[in-house]
Amino acid sequence: SVFLEKINRSITEYDRKLRQIKTQKATGYVGEDIPGSARIVAIADVFDVLTMKRPYKEPWPIEDSFAGIERSAGSHFDPGLVKGFLSIKDEIMQIKEQWDKKE
Repeated sequence: SVFLEKINRSITEYDRKLRQIKTQKATGYVGEDIPGSARIVAIADVFDVLTMKRPYKEPWPIEDSFAGIERSAGSHFDPGLVKGFLSIKDEIMQIKEQWDKKE
């Protein structure tokens, strides 16, 4: 879909800039310069990492994961997007439960 293509392009561009930042002096995106889609995916990715069992760690409890993301608003994540993420906790938990059943 066009929507997914736009998200993919934004994430790819952000990833390219992030790699550039890591190899050069601070020349990349910060704050509002980071595409919104990439900022959204960053929150979702961290939530996934925190709540899923990995070979190297046990999953965090769901509420601790939400609290960790909330604590990171303004330092690691866009505060407005964190507020939106937290406002749909019920839907997120339903989706997580569906995925957990598949594991």
